[in-house]
Amino acid sequence: MNPPQPDRQDRCRTRLQAEVASFLGLGPRNTSHREKWLSAVGAFVGILCLCLLAPQLWGEAGVLIATSIGASTVLLFAIPHGPLSQPWPVLLGYIVSAAIGVSCARFIPHLALAAACAVGGAVLVMHYLRCLHPPGGAAALAAVVGGEQVRALGYDYLLSPILYNALLMVVVALAFNIWFRHRRYPAYLSHIGTPAHTAATLTRDPTGQHVTHEDMAWALQKLDLFVDVSPEDLCELFELAGEHARDGAATDEAVLPGSYYSNGLTGFQWQVLRVDALMNPTSASRTRVEFQVVHGPSLGEYGSLPLATFRERARVRVRWEQGHWIRDTAEQ
Repeated sequence: MNPPQPDRQDRCRTRLQAEVASFLGLGPRNTSHREKWLSAVGAFVGILCLCLLAPQLWGEAGVLIATSIGASTVLLFAIPHGPLSQPWPVLLGYIVSAAIGVSCARFIPHLALAAACAVGGAVLVMHYLRCLHPPGGAAALAAVVGGEQVRALGYDYLLSPILYNALLMVVVALAFNIWFRHRRYPAYLSHIGTPAHTAATLTRDPTGQHVTHEDMAWALQKLDLFVDVSPEDLCELFELAGEHARDGAATDEAVLPGSYYSNGLTGFQWQVLRVDALMNPTSASRTRVEFQVVHGPSLGEYGSLPLATFRERARVRVRWEQGHWIRDTAEQ
């Protein structure tokens, strides 16, 4: 017996929800509950140490705390391996941004223009110095609009609170993350102790060609956008994905109502299809598959294909797990 078909209203609601989620950039749940709690505890420890230790280490100069350090804390403890979180971007990104902010506040009398020049200039210089750190923009803006107390500091603002806060937070991040092999900080430490045979592993793309670190770096460069991921992490992800693909080689399994299939493509061509019903299932030559696109191009649309044609389009059986579509390797 075929399952009941969703009515037009349900179809429109499903498609609207999917479109809104995609437009808003509602990301998948990439991390476990353990990792989420580690990030939160790390942020708690970082700010607590900053508030308690800064006055003890630097006296009155350590009393001031830049609110932008809260944003840095998110990066250092929630994304410790990200390029934006490494010591060079944190320390230099803060220093150059603060210097630009103080200079704009001092030499540009118009407040709005000074604020715009501070943030725009900070972004430009951080790009060229390869120290892009988003909270640096906040530090530059605070130097202009932070009020008389901040303006009165002049270039001392670079030292306290900016450099003192950033330096202490980097030290705390190093001390906290070093206890966890999968999230050591800086990211360089995560590669220390890696077995030689693992480090030398060459990934392969679907055509069987070797994909190297240089290939990943080239691909990142061709995007011409700053992507918060390193070539090393991309290579590791590629290798893990390849292992998973080899372990779950495609099989001629039955197409069942309620199951999900990927078209096997990548990037913006990737689709996931949900099988709603099989029409004429008793005759293999006449069987048609009724399906809906639940991810990718033509999102929300319904279609019908002969079984053989559907098998050519739907190459990989998948399931939804922790916010991702992954290969369904469970026994059928």
